[in-house]
Amino acid sequence: MKRLALPCLFSVFLILLSAACSGYMPDEDEETSATETSECHLQLAVRSTDEVKINYPLSVFLFDDTGELVLQTEVSDAETPFTHSLNKGEYILSAFSGLSEDDFTLPLEPLSTSYLSIKEPMNSRLPLMSGQSRIQLKQPTEVTLTLSYVVSALQFSFTGIPADATEVSLQVSPVSTGYSFDGNYKEDTDACSVSCSLEENVWTAGPVYVLPSTWSKAHLSITVTRPGKNETYSYTYAESLSPGQPYNFSGSYSEGVSLEGNFEIEGWKPAVDIEFDFSTGDDSDTEQPEEPEEGENPPLSGDGVLYASSLPEANSIWEDYYVWKTEPAGNNAVNAILIAPEQWYELAIDGMERLETYEINGLTDWRVFTETEARELIQFLQGATIESLNELLSQASMDQILYTKEERYLCAEGNKSFCLKTKTCTNIGTKTNYYLRPVKTVCIKLK
Repeated sequence: MKRLALPCLFSVFLILLSAACSGYMPDEDEETSATETSECHLQLAVRSTDEVKINYPLSVFLFDDTGELVLQTEVSDAETPFTHSLNKGEYILSAFSGLSEDDFTLPLEPLSTSYLSIKEPMNSRLPLMSGQSRIQLKQPTEVTLTLSYVVSALQFSFTGIPADATEVSLQVSPVSTGYSFDGNYKEDTDACSVSCSLEENVWTAGPVYVLPSTWSKAHLSITVTRPGKNETYSYTYAESLSPGQPYNFSGSYSEGVSLEGNFEIEGWKPAVDIEFDFSTGDDSDTEQPEEPEEGENPPLSGDGVLYASSLPEANSIWEDYYVWKTEPAGNNAVNAILIAPEQWYELAIDGMERLETYEINGLTDWRVFTETEARELIQFLQGATIESLNELLSQASMDQILYTKEERYLCAEGNKSFCLKTKTCTNIGTKTNYYLRPVKTVCIKLK
């Protein structure tokens, strides 16, 4: 009997174990709970700079951390909320206002670095606004995205045109051909074509909206069609076009100049009024700065002109500055982006206040990097390039560019910051310190 006890007990154990392991089904609530732990709820709210009107529908694109498209949708009006459940992770959110299929072409399989392409004649009827944000989705999240203009507004008026003229048209160049989902202008450029209409003896056009090429000066080519001939006139504006900026180009065919009123758009920067006479030749009416007299300092305010005995090269030390980029600007001149020799670690508001009074060798009106420049700098300063740059800066007794940790530099008028290590550009915090490195664009000419 004692020998039978162990087998019997073992049999009872197997029966109990079998009962314990069979027949268990989880409740629906438990299944739902398990699913919810891998997803988070994302809610989007949008606003605009200076609370200007946002044109609906709103086009929303969501990309994962590899740049692949996860979601593409539209928000029909301001009363319609955007909500979506997503797996936890890192995402790039991009939203556009004024993105019309009549004016823009979308790539078939967009990535976060892909470009929207503006259609011929290289201008749009609605002002394109855009905003981007990089999101770490770990819990239910509400994102407030600020949209800002990525286009320039152009308006034209021409007086004194001969009465027998049948058509007045013009081209503006260079303009960018595209804008990426992650907020960069396409480097490829083209010319924007505009046709004018005659109203009370004044030929007018606009406003039309273009993607600015922020690197080169703006050039106008105006064609007046008359019986048996076309007359072409040109004008070069001394600066590149800027996003969010209205421009009023006003010209006179005959004596004097004419300014047809003010061109103001609510919520945009103050308008720039440009007056000129018609003339022939590629650069015959380019705005030229006054040459300084002997012994005088050259004009240094704004994005003015410096006169020097030699022109700097890109990625070099020149005078007391690091020259990041250069581009030819006519005979014996270059446009250059200068980076100051020093930097500070402070709150964004303090850094922007510092810029208002910052001066080096009489050079004033410094700024922070634009968001586009920040992204270009991230790509430029990779690998050995950052090490060689810092060696160059050290030899010139300038502050090095920090990149070994998650140091962040101010950009986008102090509203964002970027990190060279993580390759990110995000909105700033009000209680966080950032590095301020002053930047300035100048035209440098040989004496």
